[in-house]
Amino acid sequence: MLELVTFKTIDVPVKSIVKNGNFNDGFSWVVVLGGSLSVVNNVITLVGDGSSSSVILKNYNDINVSEVDDILYVSIEIKTNPSATKTVIQFFSSEATMGSSQLNKSDGSIKRQSLSYKLGQTYGHLALGVRLYFTDVPSSANKETKFTNLLSINLTQAFGKGNEPSVEQMDKLLEQYPNSWFDSTKNIFNAKHFMTMYFNKMKELNNAIIELGGTP
Repeated sequence: MLELVTFKTIDVPVKSIVKNGNFNDGFSWVVVLGGSLSVVNNVITLVGDGSSSSVILKNYNDINVSEVDDILYVSIEIKTNPSATKTVIQFFSSEATMGSSQLNKSDGSIKRQSLSYKLGQTYGHLALGVRLYFTDVPSSANKETKFTNLLSINLTQAFGKGNEPSVEQMDKLLEQYPNSWFDSTKNIFNAKHFMTMYFNKMKELNNAIIELGGTP
């Protein structure tokens, strides 16, 4: 039998460390290598120009948020280019490239992907970007990649070290927002949404117990 849970109204402010992640202002995003960009209906189209085997788009709204071992959550709606050998979320600092995490190849449509990344080093300001890799310089020419609604949250800062939600849990939490996306800072606690998540999880557990022949 499902047990009732009482939620106390609390504030859980969570800040996106990407500004203008829905690209309504394309000027905060700059191609720093190998291509050009255009923005239509909040979707960026990144096009390689054949001058480099990599195309890099960077967000210049750097925010000083990170420390070593902080865990970042990243979510993006993206249509990767099949000619790219890989597409990654790139993490930059004011002094160096800090690392990257690879995205899956798309099936021909813009779909949401999410991931987590643990920072191994920091140099102060943190910025995010998207980087495309091609087999050689000519291969990048006129190759398009489309994406929108890029969001990143420092989970360690928001929830505390050791309390960081999983990628799957963050995906569920963000379902309360249109397109699972927001800009700036939001109170991520919503009692109705948490109750729905709780009862859905309890239902899954009860069904699993019944399938194993037990009594929930």
